[in-house]
Amino acid sequence: MTLSDDFLAHQGDELTALKERLTEELAYFREAAAPVTLDQAQVGRLSRIDAIGQQEMHKAAAVQTEQRLRRVLVAMRKLESGDYGDCDQCDEAIEPRRLEAQPEVSLCLRCQGASEGH
Repeated sequence: MTLSDDFLAHQGDELTALKERLTEELAYFREAAAPVTLDQAQVGRLSRIDAIGQQEMHKAAAVQTEQRLRRVLVAMRKLESGDYGDCDQCDEAIEPRRLEAQPEVSLCLRCQGASEGH
């Protein structure tokens, strides 16, 4: 299955927008995951345990966002090289609907299911 030039251009726009959004989110999560410092005025509203818990959640969100951003950058390179839309494992075409839903996806449904043990 060959993807149309219009589809590829649209996916390029989607990937660019996604890259920008994820870059902003990553900056936010990294800032929010900074070491916890509480002054005396904050202690009454937010306990240190709560602050540390929130810090850990932001760290985890930063890791997930960074991983997705890496997948987006790989997809953008594939788009430039002409390999976008091909499954990384079987080299078959990935369904366009799957690419529309998740433009950075690198596996077809069959290979994705196999990698997850389904």
